Parts: sequence; structure tokens; C-alpha cells
Amino acid sequence: MSTLLLIDFHNTVMRSLSVHKFLVWEGEYTGGIYGVFGQLVGIIHRHKPDAILNCTDAKPYLREKLYPGFKGDRKKKTYKEEEGFDFYEALNQNISSTLKLLDTLNIPTWKIAGLEADDLIASASLYYKDQYDKIIILSNDTDLNQLLVHLNIFMYKKQKLYGCKEFQKEFPIDPDQWVDYTAMVGTHNGVPGIKGIGRKTAAKVLHDEELFKQCYAKHESEFLEKRALIKLPFPEYEKNMRVMSPKRPNGNYREIASFLSNYGIDFSGYDREAFEDY
Repeated sequence: MSTLLLIDFHNTVMRSLSVHKFLVWEGEYTGGIYGVFGQLVGIIHRHKPDAILNCTDAKPYLREKLYPGFKGDRKKKTYKEEEGFDFYEALNQNISSTLKLLDTLNIPTWKIAGLEADDLIASASLYYKDQYDKIIILSNDTDLNQLLVHLNIFMYKKQKLYGCKEFQKEFPIDPDQWVDYTAMVGTHNGVPGIKGIGRKTAAKVLHDEELFKQCYAKHESEFLEKRALIKLPFPEYEKNMRVMSPKRPNGNYREIASFLSNYGIDFSGYDREAFEDY
């Protein structure tokens, strides 16, 4: 079974750093690179992807031109310094070191000015969905739920595959309704929902064709604005985007172990087994 792995770079580095934030080696924070490598080893061990592509954000976002408040909630968010821990300094260090790790692993990094990693992941998923039996997305970003309408696309959460069946157990809608659902209830990117519509009401509206027609007619301009912000990939690029080719990662565990030693990260027997089997 052929498998493609797509990495949501900033999402994965930030999650890894949050879990391992106090790991330091020779004055440099290493929790992000440590966590990312651990997740990659787990996926390689369990799913043996034939090719991997790393997708990353490139600011300033084009969506901000449509909606200046895009991701505004994140800009207001601050991270407390804990026992001298500076999140942003640590994040910058781990972004740099993790990109070097991926380069050592022969994993290409793709970015396009103005787009988010989600846009690139969506484009690659749609482009390659008929060429691979399974596509795994390393991310927990709910914007990507809309891709789960394709039964061979999965997100990788808590070391498990999360697909359409798992989505339907968690939400009262189908993945192809995610864009309209979040247009009504709001998103984590600072895009507000439609006033007076909560999660229960949104689900009810989406399960009743007549109710949805009435709701859409009443809030058409809001729906159109929010769909443009939520839909993946960003509509302007949907038809003309040239998708980068993924690559099979480097399986030379000695070279990888040597690189990791620069960050005080031990290359375990489990890690070696994963790459030897690979």
C-alpha cells in the first residue's frame, strides 16, 4: 500500500515544543526538534510512507487582505515565561534546527508567499489522492477536517489515524459540511461566526436543506466572505498551483544519528529499527 506523508510544519513544531519546552542542549532549546523527530519515527515505523513533503506558512497571508482580523486572536495571545522559558525564542531556534533535520532526512520543504501550510497540504492532498492509497497529514489543525471527505486521507493525532469515521464520531456533520459549519460557528483563526448561531443550531441547519437555504439567503454576504477565508486551498490558487514533488526520506541512520547528536538527542534502538526496516 503506497502512502504519502504531509507535514504541517509550524503546527507540528509548536505542539512538540509545548510538550517538551524545557529540553535544552548547550544553551539552545531542543524540545521542538526532539518532538518532531519522535513523531516522524513513529509514522515511519508504523506506516512506512513512500514519500514525504513538508509544508510551511509564508507571511503575510493573502487572507488578511480579505479580512484584516484573520488570526487576530492569535496576535493577542501571549505566552507566559515560565522559569526563564521564552516561547518565541525557543520557537525560532526549533524552527531553524527542525528545518535542518528535515533537510538531513531528504524531506523537501514547500512554501508559497501569502499562503498557509494548510493551503499547500490541501493542494497536495487533492493532487496526489489518486496516486497514493493513503495520505497522512501530520497536524491537529481542524481547518484540515474538510479534506476528510476523501476516505484515503487521514490526519495523524495522538499517534493514531483520524479519518472520516473518527470525524463523524466527534462532530454531528459530515466533512464536506465543515466549511459551512465553521462559517456559522466561527474558527480558531479569529474568523467570527454568524451572530445567533451556535453549534447545535448550525448542525440542525445543515441537516435540513430548506433551513439551510433560508439561512444562506439571510446571511449570503457573510457566507461568501467566510467561505473564502475557510476553504482550502485558498481559492485564488486552486486552479493554477504547481504542486511540489514529495521525496522518499534518507534512511542512512548513521548520518541522522550524527546530526541529532549536535542537539543532544540520542538515536535509540527503536529509531534505528524504524530506519533499517524502512
